[in-house]
Amino acid sequence: MFHSATIKLTAIYLAILIGISIGFSLVVFNISSTQFDRRINAPEQIAGRFNRIDSLELQEILTEQANSAKSTLRRQLVVVNIGIIVAGGAASYYLARRTLRPIEQAHEAQGRFVSDASHELRTPLAIMQSEIEVALREKKLTAAQAKELLTSNLEEVATLRDLSEALLQLTRADKMTENQELLSTQVIRKAVERVAIQATAKQITIKQLRDTDFIFKGDSFSAEEALVILLDNAVKYSVSGSEVAVDASEHKHSLEISVIDNGIGIKAVDQQHIFDTFYRADQSRSDQHVEGFGLGLSLAKRLMNQQNGKIKVNSEVNKGSTFTLVFLR
Repeated sequence: MFHSATIKLTAIYLAILIGISIGFSLVVFNISSTQFDRRINAPEQIAGRFNRIDSLELQEILTEQANSAKSTLRRQLVVVNIGIIVAGGAASYYLARRTLRPIEQAHEAQGRFVSDASHELRTPLAIMQSEIEVALREKKLTAAQAKELLTSNLEEVATLRDLSEALLQLTRADKMTENQELLSTQVIRKAVERVAIQATAKQITIKQLRDTDFIFKGDSFSAEEALVILLDNAVKYSVSGSEVAVDASEHKHSLEISVIDNGIGIKAVDQQHIFDTFYRADQSRSDQHVEGFGLGLSLAKRLMNQQNGKIKVNSEVNKGSTFTLVFLR
């Protein structure tokens, strides 16, 4: 699809270039021809400088020279236009590819997103369907079995609800944000409060390393939401009874808020992809089963991009990870 679009766009670019080139060549040729013709039509003025040549003979000489000059100019313009067309064709194809490449990448990303989302939605639906089919084949379904079936179905419904909410958050992250002056301690406090229940359930302490209040520019909702995602991930991937630290530091051109955990860490090969939508690192190295869809870090990255910020990670397997939100000044 994009190959044919590239060819069409190349043809359009080349047609415009050919039109401009031919038009310019015609203007140059007409102006030059006019100058040649003026010399032919004024033989008496030139003959006055050369007493031995009469005006008629001079006019023939000038006409011959003018025709020769026009032929030479015509050939030169043809050669120049051929060169422009050849070079312009290559340049047009390059520009067409460069123009369409972001669109092609966005189209491919959209296709992957739809495919991954369909897979994530299909999994709980398949589980529900299988359980219901088994129950329907059971001739003597007890009340306890029916209750167990409904409980399991409710869990899958909750999974679908959480996934749909995560997908909605992902689309909202692309909307315009409103940057304003924020206090680092306030953003951290609100984010910590939102993950307090999860942390308490795993007996994990969230500790703020310093109480210094830094002022920075950012969107209140996006900054808090991105930090909540990092804290939630740190709690999920940390061992029960451990500690998660939050730190804010001021630099010349940025303010950084870091979340440090002593969890299972992330392999180097996974660090290149953890911000991709629906990507989840291999958990085979850990006996922990972590619920999720692989949307959190992708959402955090989008939230930071909307604030002209960025997110970075430093992690080592079995030693922990440090995720940092960078708010540029």
